[in-house]
Amino acid sequence: MRPRHGGIDLLKVVCAQLIVLHHALVYAPPGLHLTQLWPHLSAFLMEPGRWVVHVFLVIGGYLSMQALDRSRGRSWWSLVWQRYLRLMPMFALSVAVTLLMGWWVRGQYAPDFVTPWPGWADLLAHLTLTFDWWGSPAISAGAWYVAIDFQLYVILALVALAFRQPELKTSGQWRVAWLVMVVPVATWVFSRQPALDAFAPYFLGSYGLGALVALTRKRPRERKLLWAVMFILALDLCLDWRDRQALALATAAGLCLWDMWRVECRMPLWVARANDLSYALFVGHFGMLIGLGAWWTAHGAGGPWAAFIYLWVAAGLAWVWAWVLQTLCSGSGAWLARYFATRPRWA
Repeated sequence: MRPRHGGIDLLKVVCAQLIVLHHALVYAPPGLHLTQLWPHLSAFLMEPGRWVVHVFLVIGGYLSMQALDRSRGRSWWSLVWQRYLRLMPMFALSVAVTLLMGWWVRGQYAPDFVTPWPGWADLLAHLTLTFDWWGSPAISAGAWYVAIDFQLYVILALVALAFRQPELKTSGQWRVAWLVMVVPVATWVFSRQPALDAFAPYFLGSYGLGALVALTRKRPRERKLLWAVMFILALDLCLDWRDRQALALATAAGLCLWDMWRVECRMPLWVARANDLSYALFVGHFGMLIGLGAWWTAHGAGGPWAAFIYLWVAAGLAWVWAWVLQTLCSGSGAWLARYFATRPRWA
């Protein structure tokens, strides 16, 4: 078993919790009461609280590039298919639960964020993780990130294998060169187009920055190129400040310094366990929030302090529900992984 990265574990747990609190504020009736009681907290959760998606993207690129470096002899199709099998069981179950919860509460609680019952084309778009391409509404609040993460992995795997050569050093140099050219361009061009925030290219700069950190962690010469890219992006932010890109750059710089200084960070066991649940938490909490919102409406609960209690009860129950999802899907996911491993690899 590979050693865990304690800093990444803790960062993912904190960011996943912030996403849940953001959605609990936005997609729930108590949101207005919370704004009255805690205006600064509400303002933080409404905007900066959702910027942490770019932290996930940088970490995702970092971890994916490391995994691709270890996957010698694997074809692009087999890597993409394996990634799909890792994401889909829990994602499909979460979407199904969200649909059932929305159908169950529709008679008594029908806010505009509860997606109408989808058609077959919408379900197919979700199964292929391309619903934003066809204008199909996302069934769950976390669905769009799963689709973006998968699309970015497809691109990164294609690039990683396109430059694969028998000599790992040469291969690594070509990958670094490609990312050094693409990351600044993607950041300058795509991140300035808000209309593209439902598509993978908009986030390519953040994801590629994490991949570049992973590629240069054991290559001191290429690391100079990484710092040059970061310096250029920092200058760009001085001219045109964008909070999300600044957070992505800070995350990448933190990962790079962590690798350079080889910081030893032993986290408590619960941090590792919570990190293992972070994906289940991310994709599964929306259906639970629909049910809690219906309960709040049905019982006529009100008042700022009741809303504050609701916020943290929702956050705690989200972790419990994530554990349930993880338990239900771990057997299926493990079976799929074993099945895939026994199949002949595509050339």
